[in-house]
Amino acid sequence: MQQDVDLTEEEIELIVPGGQKSIKEALKTVGNPRKALFKMRNLANLLAKQLGKEGGREGGREGGKEGVTD
Repeated sequence: MQQDVDLTEEEIELIVPGGQKSIKEALKTVGNPRKALFKMRNLANLLAKQLGKEGGREGGREGGKEGVTD
C-alpha cells in the first residue's frame, strides 16, 4: 500500500480476504492510497491555516477553546 498506484481487485482481496463489503468498497473509493493521504494532508493544512487566520479576527475564538466540551 506504499506504492503510488491504484489498488486492484486482487490487492483488495488480499487486504480484506473474504471480508466485509463496506471495507472493500471504501478501499475501492480510495483508489490510490498514497494520493489519498497527500490529499488529506493538504486539506488538513488548509484547514489549519484557515483556523489560524480566524483566530486573529475580531469576534474570532480566543485560544480556540470556546464552545469545546469534553
